[in-house]
Amino acid sequence: MRVLLWTPVLLKERAFPRKDGVPFIPSGYVRDAFLNALIYYAFKKDKVLERRVLEFLLEEDLSPKRAVEFVKESVLERHPEVGELEVSDAVLEEGVLRKARVVLYDLRYKAEVEVFDAELGTGAGSLDVSFPSPERLRSACHSFAEALLHAERTLVRGHPLEESFYVPLSGEIKRWEVPLRLGRWTDDELREKLFWFWGDKRVRERVRRLLGRDIRPARVFFYPREGKFLGWTEVRRDV
Repeated sequence: MRVLLWTPVLLKERAFPRKDGVPFIPSGYVRDAFLNALIYYAFKKDKVLERRVLEFLLEEDLSPKRAVEFVKESVLERHPEVGELEVSDAVLEEGVLRKARVVLYDLRYKAEVEVFDAELGTGAGSLDVSFPSPERLRSACHSFAEALLHAERTLVRGHPLEESFYVPLSGEIKRWEVPLRLGRWTDDELREKLFWFWGDKRVRERVRRLLGRDIRPARVFFYPREGKFLGWTEVRRDV
């Protein structure tokens, strides 16, 4: 399969590893991106799972980390096919890497939090993906990516970034075969996982009240030179 990096991708290491001089995105990043979508989608569609999670959220002294662990465990128990996902490294044979200035941007406060230099990847490459139901995987990735995009967009409503970035991407992403938020796109890994709860309003509100936090990932990485937020990619079949 092909992977197209429509906006630059950042890795936690701030540089890309190489195999025989060719850069690649390690399979762990690819797997995490697909799992975010599959867990989000399973939770959104499974009403039995929803009730189980609502009951669990009534527990006292609930930590965000435990809430995330419980959802993942419950999804894998009820949907064991999620555990059958297999992916390879994404090898960027047609990748373009550059050393660039990156901004950690707080969407809520419309402010720069941190500025640093890192290696960013754009272009295209190849990877292998195996899952029992390719159509379910595609639906899950669309559901997650479009919900995440909408959630971020609501944080910049009326700001120039909404029109310059989120409005065009909202139209483009619907045409992508399999959209994927890849790499390190937020510095808040917990909120990245808490977003699994976003698909159900009752659960979302209960999590917000219990944990005292908005579960939208508000701090995201931005490439100011091109005015793009990081990690928006597409996976498509070879043609």
